[in-house]
Amino acid sequence: MPHDPAMMMEAFVTFAIGICMFVLVVVLASLDHGRFRINWRAGIVVGFAWFLLRLPSQVFLLTRVQAIVATVQQRTPDANPDMLRALIYIGLVIGFTISVLGILWYMVVYHAAAEQWEKVRPGRFPLLQHTGRTPWPAVLGAAAFGLAAGALSDVVFGLIGVHPSEMLTQYQALGRAGAAVSPALRVPIAALAITAVALGEELTYRGVLFGWLQRLFGREGRAGVAMAAVLTSLVWAAAHIPNTDAPLVKCAQIFVLGLFFCWFARRWCLEAAIAAHACLNVAALLMGAAIF
Repeated sequence: MPHDPAMMMEAFVTFAIGICMFVLVVVLASLDHGRFRINWRAGIVVGFAWFLLRLPSQVFLLTRVQAIVATVQQRTPDANPDMLRALIYIGLVIGFTISVLGILWYMVVYHAAAEQWEKVRPGRFPLLQHTGRTPWPAVLGAAAFGLAAGALSDVVFGLIGVHPSEMLTQYQALGRAGAAVSPALRVPIAALAITAVALGEELTYRGVLFGWLQRLFGREGRAGVAMAAVLTSLVWAAAHIPNTDAPLVKCAQIFVLGLFFCWFARRWCLEAAIAAHACLNVAALLMGAAIF
């Protein structure tokens, strides 16, 4: 099968963004390593939350190995079932190991994010930091925004013919392997997994990157904050290029949503941005299942 240059470029862009964000988190966390003892308790809560949200999907896949093998064989009849089964188990072990290490990683990410915001606008993690000032109306309002935005986005994408990329379609097909499994089981498990994605991305982009860029461009000036929000949203949008067969449309949608999430984080708290993103993903999952 010939390589698709566009697909390879998209993969390269997302890989490069991931590496850059990894380096940024490590550097910023290292610069403030002396204050890690202040943030580690909240950080371990974040890490375990991310791990537990991912765990059901991994257990689900473990119970569906044979169904996944059968699904792959339908698409590739010449595939060796024993080899497929071994590869799937290896992948599951690697995935579980990454999840365990993710607990430590998101402790570091939270530490880096908390320290950046402490220097920009303290108290941006009121729920995790137990400040007693969590703006619940704002968090719930942001969650409602995410639900509406996710549903509307999928309706619009369906009307204009924007579909998930081939890569995502193949992944979703494996996730649905085994028709005997009720959607009432699959959908909640998938919702938990994409909530973990929202948590990780908000800590990384709105937490670390947006917080750091505000410091870089001037944390109080409107122009500096606006530039930080625009750059953060552009980077976050670029990381989603491989998600659909219409990357420009998808990136435009993600960019606009990123601006809203930056505003939620700046105006209220990071938890509001996390709630909005999580609800966006859940609504997109539900609507996407109905449309696609």
